Amino acid sequence: MTKEKLSKIDKIDLIKCFIKALIKSARRAIRQSNLRYLIPYRKIIRHAFGTLVIMVVIISMALPNSLAADIDETTTAGTNTPAVMSEEEALEASIREFTVYGMYLKDEETESQAVEATLPVGDIGNNGYPYAKKAEEGVTLSIKLNDGVAEPTYQWQYSDDKTQWSDIEGATDQTFANTSPKDGRWYRCVVNGQESQPVQVVGQFKCESASEKDSQGRIWTNPLMKWYVSNGTVAYGINAAGTVFDVVGLYSKSGNTYMIQTAYSDGWKMVTSASDAPAVDYTAAQLDDLICSFNETNPYEIYLNANLAAGQSAFAFGCDTMLGNDSTSRAHSDFAALEVNKNQDNTVANIAMVGAGSSSQAVGSNPAFMITPITSEELEFWLGQYDARQYFSFNSGTGNITVDGEYIDNITTKTQGIDAGMTMSWFNVSDGGDVSFKFAVGDASSIGVATNGGNLNYIAELIEGLKQDTDYTVTIEGDETAYSVKSNALGHITLTGVDTNGNYFDFTGKTIHITKNGSESEKSTVNVSSRPYNVQEIPDSDEVVSIGDTSINVSIPLGSLQMFAQEYRICDQDGKEIEGFGWTRISGDGSLSFSGLQSGTTYIIKARVFANETTPASIGRIVYKFITN
Repeated sequence: MTKEKLSKIDKIDLIKCFIKALIKSARRAIRQSNLRYLIPYRKIIRHAFGTLVIMVVIISMALPNSLAADIDETTTAGTNTPAVMSEEEALEASIREFTVYGMYLKDEETESQAVEATLPVGDIGNNGYPYAKKAEEGVTLSIKLNDGVAEPTYQWQYSDDKTQWSDIEGATDQTFANTSPKDGRWYRCVVNGQESQPVQVVGQFKCESASEKDSQGRIWTNPLMKWYVSNGTVAYGINAAGTVFDVVGLYSKSGNTYMIQTAYSDGWKMVTSASDAPAVDYTAAQLDDLICSFNETNPYEIYLNANLAAGQSAFAFGCDTMLGNDSTSRAHSDFAALEVNKNQDNTVANIAMVGAGSSSQAVGSNPAFMITPITSEELEFWLGQYDARQYFSFNSGTGNITVDGEYIDNITTKTQGIDAGMTMSWFNVSDGGDVSFKFAVGDASSIGVATNGGNLNYIAELIEGLKQDTDYTVTIEGDETAYSVKSNALGHITLTGVDTNGNYFDFTGKTIHITKNGSESEKSTVNVSSRPYNVQEIPDSDEVVSIGDTSINVSIPLGSLQMFAQEYRICDQDGKEIEGFGWTRISGDGSLSFSGLQSGTTYIIKARVFANETTPASIGRIVYKFITN
């Protein structure tokens, strides 16, 4: 053997030899086993193998620099040395190859190309949260899987601090029946190695129609269920029959922390019907599941999805509403303002209850809850006196709403000063289909309830409830301009006008701050609704319009919902209002008439969407121009 034939074995090569032999041995054992059950423990396995590699490295580093050192210390002079990795690069590459996933998937032929197994991701549905099912005892939690998940594995865990988690022995099914939960303990489920969001179980309440404290020291104003499931901010409970739910939320006042209720003694009762359009033929809810989750972005929100049982095609829920108790809401706990808030297209945005005489008198620190329909088709609601409430019905009143493009008038959209109750109903749900909605509970500003520091009178276009004959400074949020406005003898200021310095202002669609001059403490915030924009023109048709010498008669088609939501006014040819002609609404049969005009004269008809309790009138726009005979 010559020197040129000798090859040097350095310590990196030795490490690689050790690792390669270890991999081959482990792979043979793994190939004979099914390691799928180890997937939930992949982190532990990776740490174990990593530790083993480090031990091999340490032992190898302790060896002489070369086993061939006594034969030859250097390579032959003049021989080109091939490019090689540094010790650090070689070591990193060796360790990188050595993973449990590589051993699990790598074929013998592709040993040099380790391929990591792709573990299932996104297997957990319902925003990643476990949810509570009806249970006779304790709390039963379940996991909803996304479609297409095959042969899932489950391991339920608990924690008292959301940091250190422990497996629950034997809890390896999709549903975990916890007959003896611990108040304040957190639970989650590991599905195919993926950790769900944690939920907290709170309770062991006596439910004796009185306030109780939980293990965190929070005062529950009137818990209706023995156990609740929470994200730490809001919580829900379900009765043993699965027909009633309760929702509560975090609220602070005067140094105390509360979990305020939203329902009186019976909770939010759910009903279903086999009829597409039930009147009174409904029963206690027949559901396959009520699936609840939370919102990571806004911890004050709870999402609820009612999965109707087969044969059921209508769903509703409702209760005698209650907002906390006397300590949190004073008299407004039972006599709080309940109001429908609308989108620009006149559909329901949400229904809110706020602990004040009205939303226009409320401030952001008042307690409140808000219900937002996610399923918006075939929706009805009922607001009014608690003991007269009805499912699958509107209550008669003076408001209006649009549902599925149909304009509905003469319904109640606001209650004030009464012991209120409400229901929310959906018709024509697909057989065994789903209905989704959202609750938010807490202080008004945190959950997004619009509040005002003054009483808004949209019909008269006034902000009322201010001090009489008093100078105020009004600013618009996002605008540096300050307006000097003086209230009148009744304590009113207008929504539009000119201030005392001659500056024109328009507060519609704005959030404004009203401060009494010389008193920063007397400051209120008012959220003024925007004016509607769309106005429909009168069709230029002999069947619709009849023009006389001194009059014009219009017959609006009964199906023209937008035109019935407008009011009309005669103006001169320049668009200026004529004295003696005010805004006029269409009669019930669709007729609209103006008389007392001059013959042979050009006139303009303007229209606007009329004001209601929650929205100012739109700007008058030209919808028809004509000349009398």
